[in-house]
Amino acid sequence: MPLVLGRQLGEGIIIEDSLGNKIEVGLIKTDGVLRLTVDAPKDFKIFRSEIYGQKDRPAK
Repeated sequence: MPLVLGRQLGEGIIIEDSLGNKIEVGLIKTDGVLRLTVDAPKDFKIFRSEIYGQKDRPAK
């Protein structure tokens, strides 16, 4: 079961692995639209969940 957290604008969460690598996820509002901000080391791959399963599929 996933962890569900409530966040206010300008708040975020930090995810840290056992090696000390951190990913920070924040919530902002621009032009009336809520957006996520993600700050992660360059060697982390970040995908939108709706396209994650498509990354290994050949292009049409």
